[in-house]
Amino acid sequence: MEVNKQLLRLWMLEVKATIEIGKSMLSIMNGTASLLFFLCFTLTATGQSHFIGAKGGYSWTNIATDAFAIHKTQPGFSFGLTYDFVTGKKFSFGSELLYEKRGYTNELIITDDQGNPTGQNYSFSTHYNYFTVPLKFGYSVGNKFFGFASIGVCPAVLLSATMTVPVFTINGPFLSYEGDSTLTLSDPSKFDFSALAEMGCGYTITNSFAVTATFRYQYSFTSLTNENYFNDYYINNYGMTLSVGFKYNLSNKSQLKSSPGTE
Repeated sequence: MEVNKQLLRLWMLEVKATIEIGKSMLSIMNGTASLLFFLCFTLTATGQSHFIGAKGGYSWTNIATDAFAIHKTQPGFSFGLTYDFVTGKKFSFGSELLYEKRGYTNELIITDDQGNPTGQNYSFSTHYNYFTVPLKFGYSVGNKFFGFASIGVCPAVLLSATMTVPVFTINGPFLSYEGDSTLTLSDPSKFDFSALAEMGCGYTITNSFAVTATFRYQYSFTSLTNENYFNDYYINNYGMTLSVGFKYNLSNKSQLKSSPGTE
């Protein structure tokens, strides 16, 4: 009997402990549910918005290098898709998927036997074509007409690289220009990582649709050089881009009023 009483006490203690554990778990679950409800309510109430869009623009690109002294700005372009997440406090987090054409130009100056320029100048143009994914943090002001500024980083993958060079034929002491030839470059480094800063403005046409104009400056931390391409030197991309685009607000109508860039 004494043994049975002790077993019964142990069983009751286990049941009591199980009940207490259950109460604790229920309390934790209730607290978690309350927290999730609060977060969901907060996220909805703060008027956050999601924007998708597209943009394209004209670029002025060049390089910073110690490989050669003469290099000039070359025109380029970029275009692609955009995404922005805008909080009710008008802060934004954005990303883009862009195709970018960067590069630079070298000038070839023809001289005579004494080293005097003959007046004939030709260009070598180097083109680097990238797939880029800019990641940005920004702030905007205004509603119908709005302005914004952002900073961020831009990882990029080199898709192709080419060089356009002049072709000559030698006729005695003279050179005859025959046209340009394009060479494929396979040796430049394939990955690029840059910092960016931009500012721009936009106009809200409807609650869901806005147009924008953006000016961006970008400078690469990584060099195009490696052991097979201008070894012992550095070649860093940099440039400016002026672009126009549009964005569409995916958020529901109740959120649009409190979102930057909407009425």
